[in-house]
Amino acid sequence: MTIAIATFILPTIGFTSLPVLYLVCVGFQFTYSMALVPLYALMMDNSRLGTAGFDFTLQVSIVFIGSLLAGAMSGFIATPVGYQGAFAISVALSLIGVALVSVALKPNGNNLS
Repeated sequence: MTIAIATFILPTIGFTSLPVLYLVCVGFQFTYSMALVPLYALMMDNSRLGTAGFDFTLQVSIVFIGSLLAGAMSGFIATPVGYQGAFAISVALSLIGVALVSVALKPNGNNLS
């Protein structure tokens, strides 16, 4: 996802041909779809047996609302720093997320489960 997000910088530096734009968009959607599979599996794993439908729907709604809020915030961020800056901040936040997950899942027995 981090690499896919980073490719959004390409159009901001002048790579605006249609094939590049298709590649950027398809690459992002592909990696986003791949990320949703384990995310949804984790959501189901963390749903209670008797209320799994409600729990899963609530978790998906929280993710969706979080995405909407992040999208809205990105517009405010892009105003002062530009699209390059906004995508650079997105990449940095994504890398921080990768680092946090890698620390949480260290093989020394300290993992999320």
